[in-house]
Amino acid sequence: MAGKKRKTKKQIGNRLKVLAGALSLLVIIAFGTARFFNSAGGRIFLLDTGFGGKYEMVQKDIGAALLGALGKCGIRRDTIEIIPGESGKSGRIYLVKAKVPHESSLININNTIDKEIERCGGRVRSCYERNSGKKIEMEIGTRSRVTHRCIIVKSSKAVLISEKSPAVAVVVDDFGFFNNKLARDFIAVKASITIAVIPGLKYSDAICRLAGGAGKDILCHLPMEPEQEVADFGKIPFVRVSMSDKKIKSVVEKALAATPGIIGVNNHMGSKATADSRVMKAVLGVCRKHNLLFFDSLTSPASVASEIASTMGMPPLRNDFFLDNSGDDVRRNMREMMDTASRRGWALGIMHVKRESLEDLEWMIKEAEKRGIRFVNLRELSILIEES
Repeated sequence: MAGKKRKTKKQIGNRLKVLAGALSLLVIIAFGTARFFNSAGGRIFLLDTGFGGKYEMVQKDIGAALLGALGKCGIRRDTIEIIPGESGKSGRIYLVKAKVPHESSLININNTIDKEIERCGGRVRSCYERNSGKKIEMEIGTRSRVTHRCIIVKSSKAVLISEKSPAVAVVVDDFGFFNNKLARDFIAVKASITIAVIPGLKYSDAICRLAGGAGKDILCHLPMEPEQEVADFGKIPFVRVSMSDKKIKSVVEKALAATPGIIGVNNHMGSKATADSRVMKAVLGVCRKHNLLFFDSLTSPASVASEIASTMGMPPLRNDFFLDNSGDDVRRNMREMMDTASRRGWALGIMHVKRESLEDLEWMIKEAEKRGIRFVNLRELSILIEES
């Protein structure tokens, strides 16, 4: 009898384990299903199975993929014309027109568009060559719907994105506190960005080596005295106006040694120190000795850093935009930065190691590509500025 009870308890335990496993599997399936239907591919699947209310969202997904493909082909965003066309089965169909140089391969452009549209779950429904190979007409959408018509024409007036296109340089500040997924995700960004590492922190050396291995430019993010009193942190003290020239140079040398592989320096804080000519001459003297750039973060309008750099024969690099200050509309700041680059030829900006800032940066990279704006590192931009 006792053996039978033990067997019954064992059976109940096994059944509970099976039930728990089944419930866990159902939760995983439900979560995966929800994620799928919130993706571009999921929305396209729903549209094709009769959910006509998904048309506008699908159209935006496919439109973004189409513009991304044109950008990858070097077609400037400001040369692409988007025209609301006739109403289709579910809604208005958009006409996208683009011009490319005569030497462009329409076959390669077609292949790039195919890949990007398929990646988001859509399809190129048809593609026809016209005018003896000088024009292609494409119908793009899903299995059951047309969302866009695209016309690409060869033109003598068209110019692809080139080394003469507008450029932006984004410096990401405050690395060194952590060597976590967020830091590594920033370093893995495919666009040319510059990583600024505070010297003397726990992970400063490791981050410099990771960033260098990823081909990123690295700056020593040198702590410098602000207007408000602040205590030192880490192993490198703040450069302070009360220090002698000898002491300043010693601090800067230690900071450089703690950030291997750097191509330059920029100030962390420093509203008081960067406004002092004597201090900046001492700091920049060390930078020039090691053939390093100095990028003025411009934490104070009274900063003399770029002016002193110019008198010492160094590129006068200074920040144009703090992109992600607390309370700011980050993407509006990014649009303004890109507008400045389009107008002037180049622009510099600073952002910080924050998850939401990484998401905004990835958005900016796509927008810049659409507008024919290059991401460059700080060294490249310093050359561009000197040549302009």
